[in-house]
Formats: sequence, structure tokens, C-alpha cells
Amino acid sequence: MRGPGAGGRLKTQGYDDPRSDSSFAARVTAEHLGAAPDLAVAGQVPGGFVDDAAPRAGEDLTRRLAAQPQVSAVSSYWRGPAASLRSRDGRSAVLLVLSPPLRTPDVSRPGPRPRKASHD
Repeated sequence: MRGPGAGGRLKTQGYDDPRSDSSFAARVTAEHLGAAPDLAVAGQVPGGFVDDAAPRAGEDLTRRLAAQPQVSAVSSYWRGPAASLRSRDGRSAVLLVLSPPLRTPDVSRPGPRPRKASHD
């Protein structure tokens, strides 16, 4: 990287460009879910627009994803509609999926020990 003024435009010591697509995606997902999504699904309409050809399919997919036990939240263009979740050309839209945190076993407290096999 070159230029004395570049550091002021980049955050996290130069690793994130606030104008990049990934930074835009992070802002949009935080706005809609409050956290980074675990899955982003892009719905695309070949030869059509998401507002004309896909509302029923988009709503159905949103509903089906939200009904999954491993899903805690879904944000979708078709639930809003939120313009930031639709492409500029209107041919695709995004569904953002958040899963509940995984539960990890508490290894600080040992569980029961396995029994030794008896050789009677």
C-alpha cells in the first residue's frame, strides 16, 4: 500500500476497505440481522425482476428457511422489502440467515467415567 493518506481511509489497520463489497455486505447484514449472517442466499430471476416474477417464491423460501430448527432468524428482501437486499438491476435479491450459537460441551467439569470391563 502506498500513500500517506491511505491509513485514514482504511479501518482495522488496513485490512478492511470501507468502500469494498464485503464492507457494504457487513453493514447491510448488521442493519437487518444485528450480526453477520451464517448464510446468504441469492435468489435470481432469469429474464425477469424479483418484484414481478419472484415474490411468491421469495416469500415461500423465506418462510421455509425460517421454519428450520437450526435457523434463529431470516431477513429477506421479500419480508421487507428492503432495497439494500435487492440488486441494483432488480434481477436478484438476498436472504440472510442467522443460526443460533452452537453449544459446546463444558469440558471444565468431567462427566462420568466409563466403567472398566469385568473379566469374571
